[in-house]
Amino acid sequence: MAKVKSIKSMEFKYRPDEDMLIISFAKNRPALAHEIRDGVWVRFDPETKELISLEFLYFSKQIQHHGADVPFTIPLESGSLKLALTQK
Repeated sequence: MAKVKSIKSMEFKYRPDEDMLIISFAKNRPALAHEIRDGVWVRFDPETKELISLEFLYFSKQIQHHGADVPFTIPLESGSLKLALTQK
């Protein structure tokens, strides 16, 4: 799966017309994608295995379906990335 050496920056983009949240960790470039749970995709560089982004499809519906707090862990080669999405 994807490697995370260290996360130096994160960029959050929400596309309301697609209801998609994208969290970018690296410069966008060609990548492989792997669906880790329904509507949650991990994109990574196929050569270096570097994590490029996480993409949440139907983001507002996922938040509404799971309630205010949506914690989940993403397994990565060098450990795991734990996220908690909070609805405000």
